[in-house]
Amino acid sequence: MLKKQFSNLNLGILLFLSVIGINAQQNSKLLITSKEAYAEKIYLQLSKNVFTTEEIIWIKAVVTDAVNHAPTKLSEVLYVELIDFDERVIDNKVLKLDSGISSTFFQLDETIAPGRYLIRAYTEWNKNFGDTFISKQYVNIYKSDIPDKNESAIRNVILTETQDNQLKLSAQLFPKVINPKYRGKLKVLLDLGENTDSVELRKDKAGFYQLDYVLPQDIVKAKLELKLDSIKVKNFDFDFVNTYSKWIVVNKDYTDLQFFPEGGKLIDGLPTKLAFKALDYDGKGKFVQGTIIDQLGNEIKRFRSNKLGMGAILLLPNKNKTYFAQIMDNKGVTYKYPIPEIHEKGHVLSVRQLEAYVAIRILSNYKPSDSLILKTSSRGVVYHKETLILKNGKLDVALNKQALPEGIIKISLFNQLEEPILERLFFNVNDSKRLKLDVQTNLSTYSQRDKVNIEIAAVEKNSDTIAAANYSVLVLNKKVLGDTFNGRNNIYSYFLLDSELKGVIESPMRYFNKENTKRNRDLDVLMLTQGWRNYIFEPKDSDISFSYRPEKGIHVSGNVRSSLNPKKKPKKPLELTLMTFGKPEGNVFTQSIDSTGSFTFNVGEVYSDDLKILLQTRNHKGKNKDFVINLDKKALPEINFEEKEKVQLADSVNAFVEKSAERKQIEDAFNVSSNTIALDEVNITGYKMTPERERMMDLHGPPDVVIEDKELHKKVKNWSYGLFSVLLFNYPEDINVRRVGRNGGFLIAEVFGADFTCILIDGIPVRIRDYPLIGDLPTEEIKSVEIIESPKSPKKYAFDIFGRTEALDRALVVSFINIYTYSKKGLFGVSRTPGMTKATISGLSPKLEFYTPKHENLTAEDWRVPDLRSVIHWNPEVKANSKGKAEVEFFNSDDIGDMLVIVEGITKDGKIGYFETNYSVEEKLEK
Repeated sequence: MLKKQFSNLNLGILLFLSVIGINAQQNSKLLITSKEAYAEKIYLQLSKNVFTTEEIIWIKAVVTDAVNHAPTKLSEVLYVELIDFDERVIDNKVLKLDSGISSTFFQLDETIAPGRYLIRAYTEWNKNFGDTFISKQYVNIYKSDIPDKNESAIRNVILTETQDNQLKLSAQLFPKVINPKYRGKLKVLLDLGENTDSVELRKDKAGFYQLDYVLPQDIVKAKLELKLDSIKVKNFDFDFVNTYSKWIVVNKDYTDLQFFPEGGKLIDGLPTKLAFKALDYDGKGKFVQGTIIDQLGNEIKRFRSNKLGMGAILLLPNKNKTYFAQIMDNKGVTYKYPIPEIHEKGHVLSVRQLEAYVAIRILSNYKPSDSLILKTSSRGVVYHKETLILKNGKLDVALNKQALPEGIIKISLFNQLEEPILERLFFNVNDSKRLKLDVQTNLSTYSQRDKVNIEIAAVEKNSDTIAAANYSVLVLNKKVLGDTFNGRNNIYSYFLLDSELKGVIESPMRYFNKENTKRNRDLDVLMLTQGWRNYIFEPKDSDISFSYRPEKGIHVSGNVRSSLNPKKKPKKPLELTLMTFGKPEGNVFTQSIDSTGSFTFNVGEVYSDDLKILLQTRNHKGKNKDFVINLDKKALPEINFEEKEKVQLADSVNAFVEKSAERKQIEDAFNVSSNTIALDEVNITGYKMTPERERMMDLHGPPDVVIEDKELHKKVKNWSYGLFSVLLFNYPEDINVRRVGRNGGFLIAEVFGADFTCILIDGIPVRIRDYPLIGDLPTEEIKSVEIIESPKSPKKYAFDIFGRTEALDRALVVSFINIYTYSKKGLFGVSRTPGMTKATISGLSPKLEFYTPKHENLTAEDWRVPDLRSVIHWNPEVKANSKGKAEVEFFNSDDIGDMLVIVEGITKDGKIGYFETNYSVEEKLEK
């Protein structure tokens, strides 16, 4: 049994953890065997899974305990991040959880590169469980138009067979599609499955970068990837580079057929259910059918999968035979796959679900009268443990399904030494444990811009359960989304499947769709195949311990050290003051610092994505004292981005993108008046435009390297002695910092390749005699450092710097370093108060309300204003009354056709509910 060590946790947390998983069942004898039972599950409901670059990604977050799915009582802070295909966090939100629930958004724009993005969410507490309980969802983002194939950076991909029967991959590469200024040699990365390679190309005589590469034997697919440096915006240790990749499928008919004996092994003479799963070149399930044959070619059994490539047959193994599965592809080519090894002695475990019971059968040819231990568990909690004795190598057991939670159940068989023998997962279908919802619209058919009224009711006898239930309401145009919505998960599939099995579950809603009459059979083969070795809640032999605490709010922590000796702690007590500048209003906190020099401030609920803070040290007399203040830095969990093939525009996606392009075109036409000229903009990914930056860009062009304030402040060490010391030790590839002058001299910063580097602070050129002062600027006063390698008008500031216009020869290469400060007053406007430190941290993210126009008393002029919402309505936090009822109102857009209404809900005791309904919208004839 696991020992529990909670040395890092306070008593309140300990008391909560000791009863988790027990309250709902009112059974104090339940045993927790897995550390993961103490985790939090995080469900993210997204408005869609396909977006265009001008849209908003709407998100609802539901955080629960892992066992009962009741809204969490541990964490009150949730982190949500948008991560691109180069594993960079390009946007992040910090959410305040109210009884485990919150909502947020990501605003996309035209600077977002099209591709596959990851949205992930985690709590500080869930860092105790590694990557397992970090919630992840992938979305595809497209430009608001159909891309021209001639705009592709990789074109004319051809596979040809060589004389020695190998395949040669040929392609033409156009790096200027990614970066118009690109020139020189081009490096191409190749992902060949088990191996990788790289090729360096030069332009051929025709001016093309031509790739010709002989592929290895038996390769299924290959990926070509270009990575080009563009403008580098340095933030969170990432360089913003332009990436383009393309997958090439070499063998479209490839099939990987895998087999999974029920319980784990095939035993001679014991009938066993043999599950199988067929995967295509993309790792997705594909339909197969074929036969099981022996070594002589005799047909033993035929098999046929479901649409996702999974199925099962009953096989009576004979150790004197060798079995194969045989299938035929579309070209008539036959493939053979070996069946798993047959063992001479052992046990077989089989599970069959009846209406009220689970029938378990154990067969053995090892010890016919053996004594065995049977355990039944779910989510790391043991619900049933019993010692059983085989009779003539056979034993039948029946378990009451109502005594078990709904979802994945693990049945394990042990010997008397409690050594595992067999295990099997099955899904306990129990609709009575769900929240039953009834959703009604006031009409079945509406006209454009009509008001819609939706009534939600929980069909539940227990009024305590449904009181204050929390619902979400999402309304979408069914036709525009098409099949793009079928692959998403929902509240059922996440809590009951996705959150407990490793890997990607294809079409998870299929298993909870009542129109799928084979859903229970599909669930069983899913457990037999993907559930094999992929269950998250495994028993642990080691002690349970936790390193991270649950967060209740935003806090600032760190330590105070001597300004002369970074290792020296304060000898005398100090007073430390913290000021915040956020909403609803700024606040001031003060605490005494003892000889340890450590401090922690709980700043409460402060709403600001970038929260400005100021810390000041004083002695006991109230006088400012100069100490170095080091803030603790919260490490981001490691990013594990699952690569997929380059997003293809399937017909369903095409329809969505075309509709988005139409919407944007109409809105742009309406927003731009006849006497207005719309100008093209220079957009830089991750670069926040300010008036100062815009002026500099207009005069001298965009920067090549940007080092932001968050990045700079993170790099400051205890021994740092000004801005240039930070640049010297952390950015040697971007800026050449060196010491000049006599007697120790001073540091100067130069751009590589430049004959002279002009330094501007807040747009004001620094005189050459003042260059020695720049390096000592306090880093905390710097907003950003930016490099323009080849600026327009490079000699513009010659007189300001040298006092004469002819100081810079025309032949000299001049580059710029632009330094922006918080004071915005140039070199001599930067000052530092002794003992004062300025910093920026992440506060709680403000919410954004979904906007629905109120189409009341419409005039002819009102109808001229287009309403082409991609999401018809979104309300993530609808609170039910004491009877579990709620009502939502909104107005339709100009879209016509069938609208899909999705309602999801959760109660305070962890019952989850899902409901779909439809209504139609017709064109309004009289406007």
